This record gives sequence, structure tokens and C-alpha cells, in this order.
Amino acid sequence: MKKTIKKCPRVLAIVIVSLISFVPFYYTLTMSTHSTDEIMLGVSAIPGKYLLTNISTALNDTFWVAFKNSLIVSLLSMTGSVLISLMAGYGLVVYQFRLKRVIYNFVLLTMMVPSVLGIIGYMQEMRVLRNLNSADSDLASQRFRCVLDYPVSAEFFADGTGGECAHRRL
Repeated sequence: MKKTIKKCPRVLAIVIVSLISFVPFYYTLTMSTHSTDEIMLGVSAIPGKYLLTNISTALNDTFWVAFKNSLIVSLLSMTGSVLISLMAGYGLVVYQFRLKRVIYNFVLLTMMVPSVLGIIGYMQEMRVLRNLNSADSDLASQRFRCVLDYPVSAEFFADGTGGECAHRRL
């Protein structure tokens, strides 16, 4: 009985963190079923009726070129992330230092939040600036990625000619 009571806070914490991690995925899936106007009006927990329309819009003639470019960027990013993570993991396991537990917990915490959530803030900003569906929003995203030292993205190669931030007109 005492073991069960001691485990209760741990189980409760795991359930809360799991829910926090699940909500963004549900939000992303739900928003994919709404039109752009409905998405900009606010959060809706109920799926919409535009799923097939959104899928047909996404699968236009440039989809496969963008998919190939995204695949290349993703594979390169994944390879770099795995190599860096292997080195950091080795350092955390082999070496003993005072803040080891804090750094380990911070790494686990950052892995719980999906990185896709950054897109939500960007879309809200473009809505406020009235730059949705314009070339200005694409140019702003390219500037933003250059500043954050992420010079290779699928959008830079969308026209199939390639290039990096330094070669783009900023």
C-alpha cells in the first residue's frame, strides 16, 4: 500500500507530461481539417470539413519537388543531430560533474515539446502583419532562418535551382 501511494505522484506527473506532449499533435491534426480563415479565427478542438480540400491543395504539381528537397534537408539535419547527440550523450554518461542531472533533465524537457509549434507563432505574426499568402512572408521566413543559423531549408530550394542564404536577395 505504501509503495502504491509513493508511486502516485510519479504516475500523475507522467500522465500530465504525456497530455502536454499529446495536445500539440492533436491540435495540428485538428487544424489540418479547417480552412485558413477558420484557423486564424482561433483554436477549435472539433475537426472541420476541409481535410480533402487541404490535401488536394497540398498535393499540387510542386509537391514532389518540395518533398524531395525537404527529404534531403531532413536527412542532413538528422545526421548532424545524431552525431552531436551521440557526442553529448557520451559526455553525459562518462564524465562526472556537478550540473550533470540538471543538464540531463533539461535535455529531456526540450525533447517533450514538438519543434513544429514554432510555426504557430510565425503564422500569427504574419496574420497581424497582413502578409499571409504573399512573397513578403516567404522572404521574411528566409531572413529569420538565416539569422537563426539555419541556412538550408526546403523553401530555399523550392524552385529547384538551389542556393543558400548568402546567395538570396535579402
